[in-house]
Amino acid sequence: MRTGILRVVLLCLCASSASLLGYGEGRAAAPSVHANEPGARLDLKDETSVFSIDLSANAPQILSATLSVKVMAPDDKLLAEASIAVRLSSTPTRAEVPIRWVPDTGLDHVSSSRLFYEVRLEAASSAAASGILSPCALIPDLFELRFMGLDAIGLGHSYVARVWATRPDSDKPVQGVSLTAFIGDDEQDTPKGTKARARTNARGQAQLTFQLPELAGAREDQEVDLEIRGTRGYFHNSLTSTLHFWRRAAILLSTDKPLYQPDQTLHMRALVLDDQRHAWSKQPVRFAVHGPDATVVFSADEKLGNYRVSADIAGDADSRDLEGGQFVRISRYELPTFTVNVVTDKPFYLQGQNADLTVSASYMFGKPVLRGRVRIVRETSRQWNYSDQKWETEQGQVQEGELDAKNEFHATLDLSKDHADLRDTDWKRFEDLRYAAYVTDSSSRRTQERHFDVRISRDAVHLYVLNTGGVLPVGLRPVFYISSSLADGTPATVDVLVKLYTQDLAGAGSSKPAAQPFATAQVRTNRYGIARVRSSEPLRNQRNDENKRTDRIYVALEAKSPDGRTGRHLESYSLQEEPALRITPVKAILKPGDPIEAEVESSVPQVRVGVEVIQTETQAILASQELKLSHTSGRVTFPVNEQFTGRLLLAAYPLNVEVEPYAMYSRTASASVVVPKPSNLQLDVKPVRTTYRPGEAATVNLSVRDPEGDPVEGVLGLLVYDQAVEELARTEASLFTDGYERFDPRLGFRSLDEESDSIGGVSVGKLLNRQPDAAVPQDLELVAEALLFSQGGAPFRMESSDNPRYLDQVFQKQIHSALDPVTKLLQEHFADTGHFPADDVEYATLLREKGIDASHLMDPWGRPYHVRRTYEWVNEVLEFRSEGPDKILSSSDDYTALSLSRPFFEHEAQRLRGIVDSYHARMGSYIRDQATLETACAQEHTSLSTFIDPWGTPYHFLFEVVRENYTIKVVSAGPDRRFRSGSNDPTDDWDDLVVSVQNMPYFGEMAQRISDALFESAKTSAHFPETEEEFRKGMADHGIDWDALRDPWGRQYRIVPTVETGYSDKIALRAYGQNI
Repeated sequence: MRTGILRVVLLCLCASSASLLGYGEGRAAAPSVHANEPGARLDLKDETSVFSIDLSANAPQILSATLSVKVMAPDDKLLAEASIAVRLSSTPTRAEVPIRWVPDTGLDHVSSSRLFYEVRLEAASSAAASGILSPCALIPDLFELRFMGLDAIGLGHSYVARVWATRPDSDKPVQGVSLTAFIGDDEQDTPKGTKARARTNARGQAQLTFQLPELAGAREDQEVDLEIRGTRGYFHNSLTSTLHFWRRAAILLSTDKPLYQPDQTLHMRALVLDDQRHAWSKQPVRFAVHGPDATVVFSADEKLGNYRVSADIAGDADSRDLEGGQFVRISRYELPTFTVNVVTDKPFYLQGQNADLTVSASYMFGKPVLRGRVRIVRETSRQWNYSDQKWETEQGQVQEGELDAKNEFHATLDLSKDHADLRDTDWKRFEDLRYAAYVTDSSSRRTQERHFDVRISRDAVHLYVLNTGGVLPVGLRPVFYISSSLADGTPATVDVLVKLYTQDLAGAGSSKPAAQPFATAQVRTNRYGIARVRSSEPLRNQRNDENKRTDRIYVALEAKSPDGRTGRHLESYSLQEEPALRITPVKAILKPGDPIEAEVESSVPQVRVGVEVIQTETQAILASQELKLSHTSGRVTFPVNEQFTGRLLLAAYPLNVEVEPYAMYSRTASASVVVPKPSNLQLDVKPVRTTYRPGEAATVNLSVRDPEGDPVEGVLGLLVYDQAVEELARTEASLFTDGYERFDPRLGFRSLDEESDSIGGVSVGKLLNRQPDAAVPQDLELVAEALLFSQGGAPFRMESSDNPRYLDQVFQKQIHSALDPVTKLLQEHFADTGHFPADDVEYATLLREKGIDASHLMDPWGRPYHVRRTYEWVNEVLEFRSEGPDKILSSSDDYTALSLSRPFFEHEAQRLRGIVDSYHARMGSYIRDQATLETACAQEHTSLSTFIDPWGTPYHFLFEVVRENYTIKVVSAGPDRRFRSGSNDPTDDWDDLVVSVQNMPYFGEMAQRISDALFESAKTSAHFPETEEEFRKGMADHGIDWDALRDPWGRQYRIVPTVETGYSDKIALRAYGQNI
C-alpha cells in the first residue's frame, strides 16, 4: 500500500512547538509518518481482536503520537474503536491496538466491515498517516470451506466428504484447519447422528469419513443435513449441505388377472422390499382401488373403465410414503372363443409402398374359423369416455370381405397419403398407423377384434447418436456411439459415413455452395447395431464457410446396409467452452479379480484430478485416487478389490480449489463398468402332462436353483387362469395407446425401473447376470460401452461456506456518495461528444476541466477509481473499477463499482437524422438508396464514410420498407470487422449489430392532408363521409387526386369504410388537437 505522505507547512510556529519538533527556527516541515499496510494484521482472540502495524517516522528523534482504530459496518455504523499512545522513530515499531470486536462465524461480517486507522502526532491538528483496510485481508487465520461428496448416502456403508479450506481473497490453500462434521443430529456416533473429525493438510484438503450404521427396513426421512465446522485459531466457519438418503425400498404389486367383470373379486399380492432390497416384514400394507377420477373405490357396481390398484405403506406427515401400483380394467365381457390374427407382408413400409395384410381367425383349441366376415378399419382416434361409458372413435378407410377357402382374407392398404404427410413433417422419422380388424364367425355370429399398427418410415435404416447430452466440449476429442436399426427396431449392420460440419445442412439453400465437412469418419456397426466414432484430434473452436466463429457443430450420418438399404440423419450440438473432463474405462465388462483402468481427459491443462469408484447399488465410495495429468490426459488404475462387484461408477473431478463450487458441477465426468454378479433365480417348470380332462388333478414339477445352478430353497406363488382371459386382456390392452391409462396384460411382478434401458436387446441387468468368468465378445463389449458411457457429470453434492461477495452491493452507499456527482458530467459529455472517456488519463483530464480532482474520488478503501471503456452489444459502457480490499490493480478482488451505458450510435444517430430530415425538407422525397444518402451527406458538407463504428469499420446502410415506413437500417460489423454476405445470408454472424433504424413515414404527410380535408369537410357540412364515393369527392374538393396515390410497391391504396361503436357521457369530435 502506498500511503500518502502528509506535508504541512507551519506558517506560525511558537518556540515550544519548534523545540518539541526539534526543527530549526522559523518555518519547518512536519515529519512524515509511514505505515506499513502490507504487513498489518488483525489477530483474533476470544472476545477481542488485536490490530498491529509497523510505524516509522523520518525524524531525528523519537516522536509521540496516537494510533486510533475504528471498525465500521457497511452503513458506516461504528462497531468498535480503540486507541493507544505510540512513540515513533526512523526504526519501524510494531504497534498493537486491542479492539473489542470479533467477527461472527463466517465471512459475511469480515468482508463487509472496514478498519480505519489514523496516526496523529502529539499536538498536531491533522493525521500524519491514515488508511482504510479490510479485515478480510488482515486476519491470518481466515478461511472459507468447500465441500464435495456424493449427493446420496447409503446406510450401512461409509460416506466420504472431501473438504477444502482456502483464503477467500486469493483461493490459496489454508493448512491446519480443524474440522468437525456431523451427519444428522449434533451427537457423536448415535443412531441419530454420526460424527467425524479431520485436519486440512498443506494443500488445504481434508477427508472426513463417516461409518454409517446399518438400519433394518427403510428410513422415513428423505433428507439429512451434513454440517461441517472449521476452526483455525479463533476464527470459525461452517457449512451445511442437505444430502439424500439412498432410498431403494419398493413395493411390487401383482393381481390374479388384468381384466375383471363388475361382480368379480380382485385379488392382489404385494412384495415389499426395504432399502437393502431385502424382504421387509411386519409392515402394515394398505390395498386400494382408484377410479379414473382418482377416488378410492371398493364397490362392485362401479362404472366400467381402467382402474389403478395400489399397495402402500404410509406414515405420518413427516415420514416417507412408499407405494406400488398397476392398472386393471373392469369390463363387461364374454370370454372369446376364437382369436383374430393379422399378418403384414413387411415389418415397415417406405415411400411408394402399400401394405398387404392377411387376416385369419382360429378357435382357442387351435382349429381355424372356416367361415366369417372380415372388416378392416383405420382408427385415427380412440378414447374411452368414462362418463358416458362408451368408446369414442374416429375412423378412416374401411375394407370388408369374407374368409376364403384357405380361411384367410387379403387386403391392401393405400398408404400414399400417409407417406406424403410424413414427408412434409421434418421432425418425424416414422409413424405408426392404427388399424383394427374385426372377424364375425358365421356359425356363432360372435365378433372378435385385433388392433394393430402399420409403420411407415422415411428411411429403411434409422440412425441414432447416443450419450452426447447435446453438447460437445471444446478441447476434447469428439466421441459418438452410433446405433443403427431397421425401421422396425431390429439391429442392423451397416456402413456409416460420418461428417462434421460448421453449418446446418437443413438450412442451406440450393443457391448456396455445398458446405464442406471439417472432419469425416467411416465405421461399420456390429450385430447389435452399435459403432463408436472417436476423433484423433481434440475439437477446436470452428469457423463456418464465411470464416465466422460458430457455436454449433452438425453431425451428418449416412448409412448403407450390405443389401442396399439406406438411412440418413443429422444431429446438431452446441460447443461447450467451459472446461470439461471425460473418463473412459479401458474395459466396460470386467471379470472378478480384474483391476479397473480408465483414461481421463481434460479439455484444458489440468494438474490434479480426483477419481472415485462408487458402488451404484449402495452409493458407497469403494476406492479413491488422485491423478496427475500429463498436460491434458492420464490413466488411472485401481488394483483388485473384492468389493468391486455389480455396477460401478467411475467419477472424475478437478482438484484445483480455485474452481467455484457451482462451476465444478459442469466439470465432473462419469462412466460405469460392470463386474457380473448373477442374482436371478432359475425356475424350471415341467408339467407331467400337457392335456387334462375336466376334473382331473394336474401335476407340475418345480425346481429352484441359485445363479450358480445349485438347488436352493424358495417360496413360490402359483396362478392358474383361462387362456381366453389372457387373450381378452391382450385385446383390451391394445385398445389403449395412452401411456398413463394403458394397462399391462402380463401377469406377475413387474421389473424394477432401472432395468428398462437396453441396446439391441442387451440391458444392464443382463450384463450383471452373465456368468462372471465367461469370455466377453468384442461386439458385446462395445454394446456395454455404449450403455454405460456418459457425457454427464457425477452425482456429487457441492457446497461452500460463504456466498459470493458482491462488493458493489455491500458498499453501495459509499460508491454512490463518491461517484454520483461525476456521473451527470459524464452523461453530458457523452451527449456532446458521443463517447465516454477512453481511459484514466482522459477521465482525469475531463474532470480537471470541470474543477474536480479525480484522485479525490475514492473507493471504500481510500483508493481512486479506475475507468474502463468497453462495448457491450450496441452500447458503449464506462466502468468504474475498484482495486478491491487488497488495493492492488488487476488482482482477483477487483470489481466494477458502477457502470454507465449509452448506445454508441446515439450521437451519430442524431447526425444521420438531421441529414435525412434536411434532404426531405429540400427535395420532398425520401432517401431510398446508398447513392442518394451519399448525396444528402455531401449537401450537409460531410461524408458517409465518416460514420465509423467503434472498431474502425464503416457502417453498412440497408434500405427497406417496413409497414408504413421507409427505413434506413444501420449495421455494424461488430468486433470481428466482418459483415454477413447479405441480408438473406442463412449463416449466422453472431457479432453483426443493427445499431439504428431510421423511420420515414412515407404516407405521413399525405395522411395529415387527408385528415385536414376530412376535418374541413365535416366542419362545413356537418357530415362525415360514409361511402367511398363521398370520400373521393371530399378529397377532390380539397385538391387531392386519390387515384394518383401509390404505395411503395406502385399499387393503389384501398378505402375501407369501418364503423366503430363507443360510449361516452360527453361527445366531442377531435382532429389533431382541434375541437369542434
